[in-house]
Amino acid sequence: MKRTYKIALLAMLLSIASNGIYAEGLTMHTNTWVRSSTSNALASNPANWSLKHVPTENEIVRLPASNPRSIIWDEAAPDTVGGWLQEAGYLAIATIATSRDGAIKELHIKGDCFILDGGLTHHPNSDEDKWWLNLKIDGNMSIGVRAFVSTSGKGFASGKGPSPGIEPGHGASHGGQGSTKIGGDFTNRSLCYDSIINPTQSGSGGTTKEGGNYSYNGGGVIMLKIAGNLTHNGVICSNADSANIDGTNYGGAAGGTINIDINGHFYGEGKIQANGGRGWHNGAGGGGGGRIAIVYNKTCKGDGEGNDPSNFPTRQIVAYGGVGETNSPDNPSQDKHVRAACGTVYLENRFNTNIPGGGNIIIRDWQRSTTASTRIPSDICDNPLECKDAAIHVHQDAFVTLTSTINIRALIFYGANGLDLNNNYIYTGIVKDDRLRKSLSDFGTYDMNNYNDIFGSVIFNNGAIVIQTYLKPIL
Repeated sequence: MKRTYKIALLAMLLSIASNGIYAEGLTMHTNTWVRSSTSNALASNPANWSLKHVPTENEIVRLPASNPRSIIWDEAAPDTVGGWLQEAGYLAIATIATSRDGAIKELHIKGDCFILDGGLTHHPNSDEDKWWLNLKIDGNMSIGVRAFVSTSGKGFASGKGPSPGIEPGHGASHGGQGSTKIGGDFTNRSLCYDSIINPTQSGSGGTTKEGGNYSYNGGGVIMLKIAGNLTHNGVICSNADSANIDGTNYGGAAGGTINIDINGHFYGEGKIQANGGRGWHNGAGGGGGGRIAIVYNKTCKGDGEGNDPSNFPTRQIVAYGGVGETNSPDNPSQDKHVRAACGTVYLENRFNTNIPGGGNIIIRDWQRSTTASTRIPSDICDNPLECKDAAIHVHQDAFVTLTSTINIRALIFYGANGLDLNNNYIYTGIVKDDRLRKSLSDFGTYDMNNYNDIFGSVIFNNGAIVIQTYLKPIL
């Protein structure tokens, strides 16, 4: 992000605070957080506000640097405000009590939302997937370089959720499979769940040793629907807790969900993560990566050059699997057996695709898992055909297993990785290896028994790839 843009943004925010002028010339007043050291943290408490009443839908919520005390936007507070401003220097956390079936299902911000410092989160879950951070923003959203929107460790508790580890020491699953512990039954691992295109669920919790007193939670849920642009230079994360108690056998928890719909452009240099947590000691397995889905409009502004203003670095959007831990953690030959698989990152450029669900599914890990895999479609999924118009990108160190025959737009490999067809078929328009600049596009059926090393990417087990017009339905 250029310094001139940051200065201009700061000047605009100062104008908002002093003049009460908001987006598109709409006049609004600011209502400033003035909580004292003896007051509770509830937003529904009128005494905590400069105007002596709870902010209304025509007022900007201002969390000032001069009063960096935490706030809980509780269920007795309104579900609509005029705008949201966390100033630079506000170093506290705002907890938003949005829930799936509670009084505030989403917090509606009618104007802009600026998180220049501090953080946003939701309440922690335990055995029920109740709380999520669900914001609807009619204006633009900006996240500063020191700010974070985080639901890390706010998902299911240890042993809870749709897919915790099967037994103590096994990692939990979500977008990717958790790893079994060393010596565990590799055929009896937890299943992947949730939508790839439109995820909404928390990560499952890690598994504990029998009688353990510690809980390691999966990542929570971030849902952002932004009518304007998103400028992100901080951290958006829904990572799982990592186990760290020595002498125990705790499987890692699974990463959570980040689901962002941007009607405008996508700018910035920030991080977006839904990583699985690490297991700890005695051969415990890591937790699987979570799910990230980002849909945005990447359009040209007609500047005569065809330049596209959206420039977010997509390699900073990750859902890595968690590492395991062995009695000899420095021994790679042992540690590799307890690494979990990455989750999924779905990116859809709405302007380019013109087809809902026609984006790219990116499967990228930071190290090769050996027994865990990213399973497509999800084992537990409401719509197993949701990926029929998407392209699947399998990057280096990722490993994919098919759970059924699928239709997809394209299959692209990048470097050394793996695909287990698992006795299924892939119907697609093209198969490419980006690294070797090779492609398979002639119509026909290709039996993978005869193509065990295709384009440098390993295809395991029986099954076939059928090249055809990708929109043709499976009969």
